[in-house]
Amino acid sequence: MRSSQGGSRPGREQIRFGGFAIGLQSQRFKPPLTPIADPDTWGYLSPALRKLTCADFGHTQGRNFLYPGFLYLVLRSFGDFRAIAIVQHLLGVAAGGFYCSPGDVSRAFVPDSLVNPSLHDALGLAGAAIYLLASDTIQTETQVRREGVCAFLISINLYFTIQFVCCGFVEHRRTAAVVSGIVSVFSSILLASARPNFWFVVIVVMVPVAVFFVR
Repeated sequence: MRSSQGGSRPGREQIRFGGFAIGLQSQRFKPPLTPIADPDTWGYLSPALRKLTCADFGHTQGRNFLYPGFLYLVLRSFGDFRAIAIVQHLLGVAAGGFYCSPGDVSRAFVPDSLVNPSLHDALGLAGAAIYLLASDTIQTETQVRREGVCAFLISINLYFTIQFVCCGFVEHRRTAAVVSGIVSVFSSILLASARPNFWFVVIVVMVPVAVFFVR
């Protein structure tokens, strides 16, 4: 993302967030890391277990394939149920990084803002801190439920949608806008597949994308 002065600052936001996240992740990875089961767990876990035991990967209780497929890949790769919670915690930390970025990107929308750039950065870090320190979020990431990865999918969608609007309508960088728009739409579909009640998000994201390609 270009700064308001036209130069680039590759990796500055990521480096700042990396140091910030290291100080917070100890709370996330504190044992025990055994995933928490509930009555809905079997509907997500059984397709992965069937596939791991050489049976067919099928739907259980009408669940979508996306999260069970994620569980299968994690268990196939690590062979340990604790890996589910660890990977979901890592995705949660990554989501915090994406939530941190809008504070930096917002300067492109108001290049002549009188607000100190450090305040934009502080707002982004504050948003990430609220997410990373929320006990409900940490608990959700320990559960064998699709909600454990939804925050990550939402963060990707939010980030690339903002990037698309900025590149397509503010900075007029067509190539970057096309790439961001494709990722934004794809992440919206993934999010809606994980949680069908997010199909409205797909519609909202498609509006600026359609306007960009039609105009």
